[in-house]
Amino acid sequence: MKFIFIVCLGICFSVTAMIILGGLRVVVVPAVSFSTAPATLVVFNAPEYHYIDSPVAACARKPFAAEDCEKVAAYDLLRNTVIHLPFSPWLHDFALSRSPNSVLKDAVLRG
Repeated sequence: MKFIFIVCLGICFSVTAMIILGGLRVVVVPAVSFSTAPATLVVFNAPEYHYIDSPVAACARKPFAAEDCEKVAAYDLLRNTVIHLPFSPWLHDFALSRSPNSVLKDAVLRG
């Protein structure tokens, strides 16, 4: 029993170390053009992204983002993809809820 616990603890520690030190991120990419299908990607070497993120949210965090920022970010992510999963609307909504512009999205301005 103690051996199984130590093995499970070692596996959890190894996975956590790979995520933190290896730079693995879960990025939810919506359909940004006709050439890309919506997907959930596990990517490496993407330090500008949060652990669960989206190109839309990443571009919203930039002070001066280009007009095609999401499209360029999605194509750059495809080069560093480790695992390609189906699109998850729940993860996409979660990633967008953490962007800085989401606080002002539902605000009512008094005039």
